[in-house]
Amino acid sequence: MNTTLRLAIAPVLLFAAQQGAVPAFAQSDLTIQVQKADRKLLAVGEPAPAFEVGHWVRGQGFSKFEKGKAYVVEFGATWCGPCRQSIPHLSELQKKHEGKVVITSVHVWESRGGSEPQDAIVAKVTEAYKDIDPPVAHRVAVDSPSQAMANNWMLAAGLNSIPQAFVVVADEGGGGPKIAWIGHPLSPQFDEIVQKAADGKIDMKDEARKAAEENARRARFERTMGLVQQAAGGGGDKAAALAALDAALKDETDAQYRSSYLRSKFNLMAVTDEPGAYAMTRALLEGELRDSEPDLVMFCDLIANGTLKNPDGKLAVALGERANTIAGGKNGRTLHTLAGAYAIDTQFDKAIQTQEAAIGAYKAQLGEARAAMMVSMMQARIDEWKKRAAAKP
Repeated sequence: MNTTLRLAIAPVLLFAAQQGAVPAFAQSDLTIQVQKADRKLLAVGEPAPAFEVGHWVRGQGFSKFEKGKAYVVEFGATWCGPCRQSIPHLSELQKKHEGKVVITSVHVWESRGGSEPQDAIVAKVTEAYKDIDPPVAHRVAVDSPSQAMANNWMLAAGLNSIPQAFVVVADEGGGGPKIAWIGHPLSPQFDEIVQKAADGKIDMKDEARKAAEENARRARFERTMGLVQQAAGGGGDKAAALAALDAALKDETDAQYRSSYLRSKFNLMAVTDEPGAYAMTRALLEGELRDSEPDLVMFCDLIANGTLKNPDGKLAVALGERANTIAGGKNGRTLHTLAGAYAIDTQFDKAIQTQEAAIGAYKAQLGEARAAMMVSMMQARIDEWKKRAAAKP
């Protein structure tokens, strides 16, 4: 198996967790199956594989992509939570683009490596859609017993996490149907590309270029994180890992990737150069991350979560207070993190007051029942801080 295959597979698992997708089986299983395929990965700009489902559950079936229409082939399963969350959105998109875009959910890997009979799988998928009201507007199908769709689409693209969506359109050069986009069906980019497809405004060369750039970005991320993981585990070179992170940060412009790189750099520096990690964080607070609430909360928590030898409480408070200002004092997670920062800085009265505000915010955001477990944990923190405040000289 060549390097390209290895690098293309691993980032899928890293980003699946961020976007809300679920691996269908172990990465080693995927590696074996892709290795057996002995071909380059299916990518944007390449001809779409044959559409060979085993059974249609909802909607008019088809077996070929027609000219003049765009298609969305979405892959999911009944056991996949994020897949279920995507169903209403797919249905709404089908209604919006009816007559221009054909959206089909193809259920794959329903037995998750087992040997469940095809009839049982079809019955399970049919049952899953039976009580959805109103009925979904898009088509629903089940993969063939030979798993033609999973093998020729998902594994061919190096993917084993679901949901995933492929957008297929006729090539502007007059060729057959080609892949215009591959990604998560709940991402903002998905809606954008479907709209382009409906309007007939797909620039295949440009989409292929953007996809190649993203693949290269993910490959670099995986290489860098590999060095970081080795260093964090004690079997790698921390200096080399930090140098790789600095090199990546020099070129990277995407906020999500930068956030991951910066967090990894802080964690590595905190082991051998805790003051240096804090100096880096102060510079970020005053510069790049000053207006990024999620990143400010992340760094506040890194300092205040009790894992560091000499946590800088004042810095944690500054990060948390800035994040809370941006949030308008209404975000439960931000308030909860700031409360921990006050506690690390031994400002227990403020910690208790802020934690109580966090409880109120979570109840407002989630409702009493859903927030109950979180509230119980927060109340335990308040009780502990009251004891420590009473014992404080």
